[in-house]
Amino acid sequence: MSASNTVKPTHVRSCYLRTDPRAARGSAVLMALVAVGVATLLGLSLAATRDANVAASHNLAHAASARAAAAGAMDVAMSLLADAESSDPIALAEADGVLFEQLAIGAATAKARVVDLSTGLAAGPDSDAVELVVEGVSGGISQIARAVGRMPRPNAAPEADLDCSEFALLAIGRLSIEGDALLALWPNAPLSVLAEPVAYGVADGSRGRIACSPNASLHGTVALRVGSFAADDETRDEHLAEKTLFIPEAIHVPMTALPRERTFETDAEGDARAGATLDGYVAFDMSPQGDMRVPARAAATLRGVREFDVGGDLRIERGASVRVEGETAFVVRGDLIIEPSNVEVAAGATLSILVLGNVTIESAYLGGERSNPEELRDGTGRAAYDGGASRVSILVEGNGDVAISEGSVVKGEIYAPRADVALASRSAIYGRVLGADVELRTGTAIFYDPALDSRRGWSARSSGIWTDAGTAQPAIREVERLSLDDLTRFAAATGVSPAVSPTFVPVSMDSHVVDAEAVEARNGSGTNAREGRVRSFARGIVRAIQTQIQNSRGVWSRDSESREMQREEFENAFTSLGFDVPRGIDE
Repeated sequence: MSASNTVKPTHVRSCYLRTDPRAARGSAVLMALVAVGVATLLGLSLAATRDANVAASHNLAHAASARAAAAGAMDVAMSLLADAESSDPIALAEADGVLFEQLAIGAATAKARVVDLSTGLAAGPDSDAVELVVEGVSGGISQIARAVGRMPRPNAAPEADLDCSEFALLAIGRLSIEGDALLALWPNAPLSVLAEPVAYGVADGSRGRIACSPNASLHGTVALRVGSFAADDETRDEHLAEKTLFIPEAIHVPMTALPRERTFETDAEGDARAGATLDGYVAFDMSPQGDMRVPARAAATLRGVREFDVGGDLRIERGASVRVEGETAFVVRGDLIIEPSNVEVAAGATLSILVLGNVTIESAYLGGERSNPEELRDGTGRAAYDGGASRVSILVEGNGDVAISEGSVVKGEIYAPRADVALASRSAIYGRVLGADVELRTGTAIFYDPALDSRRGWSARSSGIWTDAGTAQPAIREVERLSLDDLTRFAAATGVSPAVSPTFVPVSMDSHVVDAEAVEARNGSGTNAREGRVRSFARGIVRAIQTQIQNSRGVWSRDSESREMQREEFENAFTSLGFDVPRGIDE
């Protein structure tokens, strides 16, 4: 190898990092600043947390104060409602339902308002079930408490509800609840929040004439029995636990009013009497000699205060649609047949049908106009309220049969004291049923509308049906029919105003639309008798009878013992719904 190609060894030089003292001092300062910043942030966070805790503590204190004020004011409101002077319904309506406001309770203030449960508006003279809304305010925090109950009327003149509408299901003879039949409250009824028991049974309180399947569903029900009224809350609770409703005497059930007499003529060859057809818009009364029908797939709209006195059968044929826009009354001297069709009653309207023959309803809907067109015929209990059962009544005078079948739905009242009533094949009634013998067959249901219970019937010891001694007014047994004559005699004998369902009006008044002037001439003068034609019985005629009683016997006043009894009855009548979520006044 040549010298030129020889690789010479190299010497590696050791290297090391030299630190600048000034750089080290800068890093330390930076770390110190970071530590100070973190400490500052932690301090600020702790201070903010403390301030938040202090604010939350103040809010909790004010919320607790508002809650206590609302609870205390609720007791005050209940006491005021039970008092005759402070619960004047007219004064309450004039005050927009405000019972009191700016009531000082400690450092808080409270306001109470009474709202009609059915309408959501301020309570007034016609309010029955109400909601108490009490607001307590403290330090800008609002707490609202709610309770529901029946409107006490400590100073009201006595009234007697004679049509047994406080019973969801009442039989005169025998009652049969078969298979998986259902009896319960109507869940979508505004008054269902009261959670009052659903009453059913046989008019004489008999146990032996009730046949109930072990698979039947009786939700929140009480069975009618004859016995003394509960003397105190403890006894009443025991009765409810036993699912029993005691009344001192057997119920007297009046018959329906008889229609006025008509004469019918045939032609010279003895052919059938001429009939009539309902189609299109109908704004006039009709009294055909023969049958009346709504043709298949036709649409009929009934307007105004109308009366139809049908000499034969009334048949609503398959696919027909009937809309009632006024206060309409039918007297059907033959049979009522409703084939698969729809009969809807608009808001503010009523439909009353008095039938002398049989009633057959198959695959049909009869009730308030449905707010949900997709509801169809809902027999499950979820049907919308749509005015409830008070818009429709079917009264049966004869001792025939009432058959509701094939998935029919009726939102209304059926009152047939001498006719047998059978509910079959997935059908449902939203309202109530009264009949001679009543059968609820498997797959059927009755959903009671608590708005029908006026708390002036047989089940209320403070109603005008009962004397101070706890016995029924003797004159009530003399009321043979729900007619003007019978009810007027009862009022004259007892000093008690009789009442029936508003939809019973046209057929109760001699089975024709009431003439206000005739009512006034018969029952005394005054504007009360002129309040309305059809509804004049429910309000005007009752008040006219009251006027007649007062003119002949002096103004009636409830004695102290009766007032105290009614006060006790309403002391625990309200059910608390608890408190709403607290909120700021500006929210």
